[in-house]
Amino acid sequence: EKNGVNVPNGVRCTRSDIADMTDMANKIGFPITLKGLGLAHKSEVGAVKVGLQNKQELDSALAMMPSEINEFLVEQTVIDVVAEILVGIRRDAPVGWLITLGAGGVYTELWRDTTFLLAPVDDEQILGSLAKLRIAPLLNGFRGKPAGNLNALVELIQNVISTAMNNNLVEVELNPVLVTPNTAVAVDALMIATQQ
Repeated sequence: EKNGVNVPNGVRCTRSDIADMTDMANKIGFPITLKGLGLAHKSEVGAVKVGLQNKQELDSALAMMPSEINEFLVEQTVIDVVAEILVGIRRDAPVGWLITLGAGGVYTELWRDTTFLLAPVDDEQILGSLAKLRIAPLLNGFRGKPAGNLNALVELIQNVISTAMNNNLVEVELNPVLVTPNTAVAVDALMIATQQ
């Protein structure tokens, strides 16, 4: 929620707090997503389980998590996702602030579908850049599916840019940002602060 970036409603728990975890999942409301914390490539090691519908599914997902993980995030599953977007901004010494927009999620490396801008940018430039992506049709409502909320996505991107520039961060990467017909929600983030 901070910095004007939407994130799913969620809570941290440890492996020993199974009762708490179930309680939290009930409070947040199923379906929920369980993420093991402390690893960079969570999905590659089976540390992310999305869309768990009930306590039984939560218990079995927890049992299948890599044993070295002890801390977890229990969060609301974002539903009705039309596209997963990568949003990055990096301070590049001679050039300035480089913004990367692209196809996000587990296929980022596979698709290599990205476009670049230099900050600061206006909303029209962001929309123009998104329109160049091969996955743009998904955002616009592909094959009768609802379109994503581009205004929410543009607002999230502008908030990420201003957060990075105002806090002198070296790099911020949100991957993925889940775009739905109503909103845009960042479900994973990497931030690198100024290196001394």
